[in-house]
Amino acid sequence: MEECFWDEIETFTIECVSELGTDELEIIFTDYLVDYASLDEIEELKITDMEIECDDGVETVSGEMRLDILVEGYAHWDGSEEYLGTEETEIRYKYSFEMMNGKVISEIELEMS
Repeated sequence: MEECFWDEIETFTIECVSELGTDELEIIFTDYLVDYASLDEIEELKITDMEIECDDGVETVSGEMRLDILVEGYAHWDGSEEYLGTEETEIRYKYSFEMMNGKVISEIELEMS
């Protein structure tokens, strides 16, 4: 379960970073203008809230997590991509999934919070 959960988080984080808008990029990269970013590394993951509800033997696990990540910034210059630097930032997700008898029985749902 741990590996599956980690893979889901990593894939979702890659997508979220690649979809960051101009305003978000300006907050992360204060020293230069960045056209887009990509995930370099997830440094730390902390579960900041977790609730478990039981119904007919099915446990619904939900909560929030915080990730400290490194983000690489790039700019488009004359048809090529230029690496401008790496910055650390924080990203938060809400998560939920269902378990039965200690096994995950649903997809892990993640959304930005």
